[in-house]
Amino acid sequence: MRFQNQKVIIMGGTSGMGLATAKAATTAGATVLITGRDQNKLAKALAELPQSASGEVVDATVEKELRNFFGRSEPFDHLVLAVSGREGGGPFDSLGVEYTQAGIRWQVLGPVYGCPNGPDKTP
Repeated sequence: MRFQNQKVIIMGGTSGMGLATAKAATTAGATVLITGRDQNKLAKALAELPQSASGEVVDATVEKELRNFFGRSEPFDHLVLAVSGREGGGPFDSLGVEYTQAGIRWQVLGPVYGCPNGPDKTP
């Protein structure tokens, strides 16, 4: 798939699948904006991407930050949700309820907050 002249926002784009997606999207011609909650990780990720990529610190579990981010963002073509807090993963028999709930917070609430705030920016 080619992404020429398309803008892609990748929430959780500073590592793992999010960063890999950012690399693939830029290679395919997209203009990419990545987000993450840690400025240092964001800077490191941006150093691995072409200069056309940009980034912004956004905590995807904070509804106010998401509303502010989407309120000032330019229209975009694709929204990728790859947020993770590293909680909730590991061997199943070692997971406790609280640890799993923390993982759910990152994996579910970020997209729940993000999706209602982004669609009006898509073509």
